[in-house]
Amino acid sequence: MQPIVPDPPSPLRAALGLLASVLALCTVVVVAHGEPREPEETLRESPPETILSAIEQLESQHDAKCQSSASRFEDFLFGTPLSAQARLAHDEAKRRVALRLWSAASRSAAEAGDATIEAGHVDREAAAIAIPTQQDDGRIRLELASGRAVELEGRRLEQYASIAYSLRAVLAVDQEQLLAGGDPLRPLSREGVDALARALDLLSLAALELADRDARMRNEFEVAKRSLISAWARVAPMPEAAAGSDALAARSASPDPAIVRAQSLALLERIADGKLLAYQRYNDIDGKEAHKLLVFNISRFYARQPLSRYRTDRRTFIAAFRSRLDTFAGELLQAADERASAAGHHLIRAADAQAATQHLVPQRIDEFEDVHVFPNLPAEARVTLEAFDCDSLRDFGLHWRSLVRAARAAPDARRLPDPIAAEILAETISQYGVLLLRLAGEIADQGVAAVRLHPDHLAPAAAVAGDRALRHRTAPAHEPASGVIASAPGSTAPPDGERFFSDVTVAAGIDFTHRSSRWLGEFRQRLLKTPPTFSGGGVAAEDVDGDGDVDLLFVGGGGNALYLNDGSGRFTDVTEQAALAAVRPDGTHGEPRNPLFADFDNDGRPDVLITYVNDDHRLYRNLGSARFEDVSAAAGLGGAGLVGGPATVFDFDGDGLLDIYVSYFGDYLHGVMPTLERDNRNALPNRLFRNLGNLRFSDVSAGSNADDTGWAQAVSTPAGPRRSPTRTSTGTGGRT
Repeated sequence: MQPIVPDPPSPLRAALGLLASVLALCTVVVVAHGEPREPEETLRESPPETILSAIEQLESQHDAKCQSSASRFEDFLFGTPLSAQARLAHDEAKRRVALRLWSAASRSAAEAGDATIEAGHVDREAAAIAIPTQQDDGRIRLELASGRAVELEGRRLEQYASIAYSLRAVLAVDQEQLLAGGDPLRPLSREGVDALARALDLLSLAALELADRDARMRNEFEVAKRSLISAWARVAPMPEAAAGSDALAARSASPDPAIVRAQSLALLERIADGKLLAYQRYNDIDGKEAHKLLVFNISRFYARQPLSRYRTDRRTFIAAFRSRLDTFAGELLQAADERASAAGHHLIRAADAQAATQHLVPQRIDEFEDVHVFPNLPAEARVTLEAFDCDSLRDFGLHWRSLVRAARAAPDARRLPDPIAAEILAETISQYGVLLLRLAGEIADQGVAAVRLHPDHLAPAAAVAGDRALRHRTAPAHEPASGVIASAPGSTAPPDGERFFSDVTVAAGIDFTHRSSRWLGEFRQRLLKTPPTFSGGGVAAEDVDGDGDVDLLFVGGGGNALYLNDGSGRFTDVTEQAALAAVRPDGTHGEPRNPLFADFDNDGRPDVLITYVNDDHRLYRNLGSARFEDVSAAAGLGGAGLVGGPATVFDFDGDGLLDIYVSYFGDYLHGVMPTLERDNRNALPNRLFRNLGNLRFSDVSAGSNADDTGWAQAVSTPAGPRRSPTRTSTGTGGRT
């Protein structure tokens, strides 16, 4: 095992770090012996460029994750989601540890006579809390000061570090310290920022894993606040003098509100500028095209009603929409300020922002990041905002612009958000934007004649949203009604005659919802012309464990699910145990098209084939007892970058081994659209794979006359004797 040592900085990074250090040094005056003192002003005049540039660089290289995406990712790192209170406790603990490390590193730098905090200063202080070592298998062993060790997967650290969790905590500490009345902290160099963020990432992952273990031991379905606090106490116990105290409140000396506001506004504007730059770099679309795409998305996805055909009318609608967002942003800031004032905070914090969100846009976010607004109201008053819609609206940056404009227009006495709270408030504004457009579309749809979306539809939509939020505050928590099982004794037949089937889904224990994958939903909303990207999942049926009962395999963009049949009409989800819960490298689910059960190696057990769009097709060897081995890489079926569709199996060469035929649906991943011709031939060629034995296949499409280039939507083989069963079905989705 080797200690983890940061990579040496490149010349470019070193230059950037030096420049950032110079900018940071402009905020202090250095006197003899390297001791800093505060300048004449109580607060510095410019935002912390070193930390902000680190965030901007990270979010330009990776998608600038919204708050809900980041939260859901944190939830499922170890399997157990965090409660709302646990998440707040986690953020607060991270900030306390960031302050502790920064303070200690600042003292270390002062003793060495260094004007800025370098990585070495941070690493030495972090080692007093935990020592990380890289193991040969890629895992990271974190030796805690208590003598306890926590092991983490290296990939999880990479994933966690791709989101600016820790950098935002560092930025929040920096902002708080500007308001503190004690000795100022030395500025961090760029390498110091990276080292501090890396230490916080490791400690955060350790705390999340320990909290997850605690929740599992208690048989709890979410991590409670007490578990998170206990986990952090084991990972980074606070010194007795600091335990239980709020570092800012303990050191604050009632700073001048005008100076606090000026500095907070400058920082908020700088954060927003960085976000807009990250969106622009990530989405790679100019202003003119962005406007066209916004108009298209409003009509197609958000409001689901067409806008005017005239360019001037469209611009008028967009301007009216932005104005409504600004008004809501002001109301949201006011609500958050009231809660911050009641809590005695100098700035709006995450808890204040979250409370304001639930006051004005009460919501519940599910595991797919869909936002369910007004969840306590009757079904007809609830609104579901799909994650794809919320994400795509955020890509235009309207929410951050509205937050900044509302902050500028707010009264001088109103508090402004810290960096973590700003993320929550900006996200709420974007959610409200989709909600407003959805309600406006419903109002337009209620017109006597077919009406196009008009600015006049926005005011009544805002009134409806406000009224429902008010009703939600006094409504009891909604409990889902227990469904009536159609096959239960005593159920009455419908008056219109005899029934041939009864819905026994609930009684059978099947609970599967098909949806588009995250990447496909985002792909659709980044195109001005959307090709036919249908998101059909599928189901296959076969006895996979050899007990004589037919089992079920469902596939979809929200994840696959294998249900075992117990023989009495009850099914159990065994996806995890079966090792069929495949995810993409980024942790999200792929877009499967067709599942098939077939015995490809003639061992008497049905194997599993699942075709995918934009991912390699997956082949699983049946090991018996409903357990499978992923042999996709060796199978050689390909699929990445292609639009896979339905497949079938048959022994085309008579060698006793089942071969595979995969059909392909267009090439929309690369912008290919179907033409007006009835018989389109601009799709990808279908592929025929010969079974070579041992679950390996060879593409023999060329010259086979089976490589059709039509937009294939179905494929089958003639009925008759087969070497092995292949029961399967595909569909366009829905709840099963």
